[in-house]
Amino acid sequence: MTLRDNFARHQVPKRAEIKETNMEPMMDAETSQGFALLEGGDLSAAMDHFNQLIKQQPSTDSLIGRARTHWAMGNLDPAKSDFLSAHQRDGADSETLYYLGLVHRAESPDEEGHRKAIPMFDRALQNEPQFRGVSGPHSAATILVERGFSKAAIEDAEAAAADFDAAVSTAPDWWLAHFGRGMYRGSIRDYSGAVDDFEMVINDVHWGGKQLMPILNAISNLKVYEPEGTLRLYQQLAANYGNLPSVQRGLAFCFEKTGQPQRAVTWAERSLAQEPHNYSREIAARSYEALGDYYKALKHWNALIESRPDYAYAISMRDHIEQTMADRGLRQDSEVEDDANLEDLTKIELVALIQGLSNILMASPSRLDGLRERSQIQAFLKELHVLGENAQRGVLWKPRPQTSNTKLKE
Repeated sequence: MTLRDNFARHQVPKRAEIKETNMEPMMDAETSQGFALLEGGDLSAAMDHFNQLIKQQPSTDSLIGRARTHWAMGNLDPAKSDFLSAHQRDGADSETLYYLGLVHRAESPDEEGHRKAIPMFDRALQNEPQFRGVSGPHSAATILVERGFSKAAIEDAEAAAADFDAAVSTAPDWWLAHFGRGMYRGSIRDYSGAVDDFEMVINDVHWGGKQLMPILNAISNLKVYEPEGTLRLYQQLAANYGNLPSVQRGLAFCFEKTGQPQRAVTWAERSLAQEPHNYSREIAARSYEALGDYYKALKHWNALIESRPDYAYAISMRDHIEQTMADRGLRQDSEVEDDANLEDLTKIELVALIQGLSNILMASPSRLDGLRERSQIQAFLKELHVLGENAQRGVLWKPRPQTSNTKLKE
């Protein structure tokens, strides 16, 4: 994928998402009230307020306020008209120039739009940019991030990297600067660098979940290459967004890849409880096998095949599980409950269990090694319980020496 593919359709955060300070804007009280309504998200009230101000006495500030309100509402044409009117009044206003660059991109979300936007961003950076209600460093960093996205979209990689680094240097403690650089680093396969930047975003007290879906999509792409670092990101996200299936799937994937199948199962099952996502089933099936719970592994592979009958990988994995169960003398037509209790066994069942245990230990004395976790012990007891049922039905189990293909994962 090219840089153009990654950034040609980048969506800029709405203006309310880049206000990070409590500094007083340099404008009269009436105009400040309109911007306060805008930043608070009351767009209808902000629009009424700016309309009234412009009707009484139009000013650069009130025109920009109404333009930004139109922009937040998705009204491109009236927003453009007001930005142009403000630009006629003050051709050097950095905020107006910045938004006119965004207008070019919105009108032509391809390479042409980005090429038209870059000169506007250049001019906005020339005059010590100061957006209304935003600190100077954050204003400059905002422009640098957006110019970086545009330069990446036209595949000027070196200039794009310089803009993203400059944004972070200008506002090192600000989430938006790290968001931009993290997105860029991921696109050029600097995965560890992207993890570092997204961690700065998540830990910024001003972030508040802004641009959450682009960040989740970017982190999802990172997890294949940086599972340990990405696991750290997902764990931090889980504090506030652990109810999202995409976060749950990400945690399940990373726990599986870092050798923690019990935790992988926990998060995969949580994800499946909300959304029957096939990839969560894959993670659950592989993790249950790693825990020695072949019944549940088989159940998930069967469910996956039912939804995708031609999925060759799932079919091969189901065949593998069935062969493993056959090699171990396990029945596939019933599942023993997790809470099987030795106290409920009859004498003949208990004798069968003891006989089964004796047979297993004769075939492989090391089978009890490593049975420390509750899940491992449960899986082993389930195997013995099935052997006991088979013994009652006259089904004899003949132990086979274990090979590397059938050895229980511990």
